[in-house]
Amino acid sequence: MDLSAAGFDGKDRELVLGRKTYEIFEAYWPYQSEDHPIARTLNAARKHVAVPHFEVIAMEQFVGAWR
Repeated sequence: MDLSAAGFDGKDRELVLGRKTYEIFEAYWPYQSEDHPIARTLNAARKHVAVPHFEVIAMEQFVGAWR
């Protein structure tokens, strides 16, 4: 099974992350080798950050703007 069929290519994938989880992931995954299938998946996926109440957050607030 190739990586695309296994879902590890990140193409057309979306993640919903809590704000703290996003910050933890953003500090680690963008700096991992693209040879790592999990890094490739997470880095390619579109991210959405869930917050407990409505607030408008500019993505620029997130250091590194891991998108």
